[in-house]
Amino acid sequence: MLATDTQITLFDYAALDAETRIVVQQRTDEIKTLVRRSAQDIVDIGQKLIDVKARLGHGQFGAWLASEFEWSYPLAAKFMAVGTQFKSIKFIDLAVAPSALYLLASPSTPEAARIEALERAEQGERITYTAAREIVQEHRRGPEFLSNPATWHTSYAYTPPEDRPPSPPVILPPYEPPAPVEPRPHVAYNAGNNEWYTPPEYIAAAVEVMGGIDLDPATSEAANTVVGAARIFTAQDDGLLHFWQGRVWMNPPYASELVGRFADKLALHASDGDVTEAIVLVNNATETAWFNTLVGVASAVVFPRGRVRFWEPGGAISAPLQGQAVIYIGPSPVKFLAAFRRFGWGGTL
Repeated sequence: MLATDTQITLFDYAALDAETRIVVQQRTDEIKTLVRRSAQDIVDIGQKLIDVKARLGHGQFGAWLASEFEWSYPLAAKFMAVGTQFKSIKFIDLAVAPSALYLLASPSTPEAARIEALERAEQGERITYTAAREIVQEHRRGPEFLSNPATWHTSYAYTPPEDRPPSPPVILPPYEPPAPVEPRPHVAYNAGNNEWYTPPEYIAAAVEVMGGIDLDPATSEAANTVVGAARIFTAQDDGLLHFWQGRVWMNPPYASELVGRFADKLALHASDGDVTEAIVLVNNATETAWFNTLVGVASAVVFPRGRVRFWEPGGAISAPLQGQAVIYIGPSPVKFLAAFRRFGWGGTL
């Protein structure tokens, strides 16, 4: 769910009693030193957030988060879920990516998936976001999970069949076949032009957020005259074969067989800490696996009003058939929203 706009103001510590003020200020300093987000750090941050939440009165916790860290409550909730699920686990010697930890701590993740991921980590395997997602998906297909609908999602109030009232008989109207329509390819499965160059105003906003662009892994020499990335990979280079790091701008190829591979690679490097920040301009294909892969490691998203007007080789301006989304991966979602909400609407994740 997208967080609503939050007015950032200084938190009023003077309104707290002396003991609470001392503890909360101490927790504030401790959390700030832990935000490099190793797996153990995330557990510790989550537990400290739980402590602060219990000490602050109703409504104060959200104000404290916004003032001290520019965090939304959903973002803090991810930390607290990890702190709750893994409070007895020591991750110092385990290679578990932060984004994998968030996924495994989700209330909808089967407990057996958490156990398997930890066992594999203890055996020396590196648990990336992709590995964790595969483990979770496998257990969601397993007989124990499928036979217990109460575990499918914690927001559902499950009623066993024997306790449900009888349903009234269903009377269906006579079937009338729909009128034939001309088939059209779904926009999420585009197989056409991959040369959509980013408008300069979007690049300016990205530089405003990240302070520069270290890498554009899917571009051309012509497009980089606007992007200005320190390092680029063209179609001839094949960015999927290279190592990514630093601050990344990505407007990936729109063909469906390519965009998923670029999304997976960015999620992998972001999960492992190689990519420190990234801004991605993609089709608004929320039903696709690759879009959800990006959102799974993101901290904010903006949906532009209308369709983005890209420029093409030769200087022509055109827009694709569908709308777009700008996805932010990194530690400064509020700064991202301040720069990109001029193009549309969005929020933190």
